[in-house]
Amino acid sequence: MMKTIKLIGLLWLPLFSAAQNNTAVTLALTINDGQQATVYKTEPVLLTISVSNKNAQYAVLGNMQVNRRLKEIAVLLENKKINQQQYNDEKKQLEAEIINTPAVTLGNAANPWFSLLQWTCVHKKNGTPVNISIIQLPVPPPDTIALLDANGYYTACFGYGAGLLSAGEYAISVSLPGGSEATVELVVEQGERPVKKTTGEVNSLLPARYYWHAAEPLKAIAVLNDLLQKDSLLAGALSLRGDVYAEQKKYAEALKDYRAALELYNRSSGPYSEPPEYLLAMISWVKSKMNQ
Repeated sequence: MMKTIKLIGLLWLPLFSAAQNNTAVTLALTINDGQQATVYKTEPVLLTISVSNKNAQYAVLGNMQVNRRLKEIAVLLENKKINQQQYNDEKKQLEAEIINTPAVTLGNAANPWFSLLQWTCVHKKNGTPVNISIIQLPVPPPDTIALLDANGYYTACFGYGAGLLSAGEYAISVSLPGGSEATVELVVEQGERPVKKTTGEVNSLLPARYYWHAAEPLKAIAVLNDLLQKDSLLAGALSLRGDVYAEQKKYAEALKDYRAALELYNRSSGPYSEPPEYLLAMISWVKSKMNQ
């Protein structure tokens, strides 16, 4: 079941690891895969949030440079390019520059990290807050706890259904209590998106992607079938329909769509181009599931 995220939350801080400053956490937000999006009122909107620990990542890079220099001066000392005192002085200075950045843990078993997010929506023309329910989309299921060390990177999908915002320009923001914030811009147009054959395939796929993430496969397939009926050469639509079928464990249908998408790609890209790794991986994965 999809979870509705309230725009105002209380008692967030105990869900963070002790003695952590949430400014170490970096939020990145996209709307329909970009920083800005234009949609029509009849279309849903997909929001993707990611969290990482940039401080820890920068610390690792800095420490790598320090360790590289430590090895260099060790070689210089061994080759008698510097004396022991010079080596000791620089070694002491370098070791003082090593940064130990602790990992940040967000969330717990009862309160996942993505439930900590605070969402706001503001009408850009007059600055009026807009009350809109941002829902967490269940596909793919995000991790419950985010362990943000130098390698920690976690994502979750959110969105809102069609028809919830009237025509206008909006700023949608997400933040963590006491931490960073990310904002995207949205323009909502009246009416329905004009259907143009092959033009704007990415935009045409967005409603289907939303329904796939929202675990509404029948709606996703209905949108994709309509697109492919109008233009059977949309490789992206075939690939996404394959994803929906794979999620439903309809592996034969998924394999058929993945192979068709790969054939279209090869036909349009020429014999010397590399085939998309995603399609090759999914074809291999689906075959393995069919053989089980």
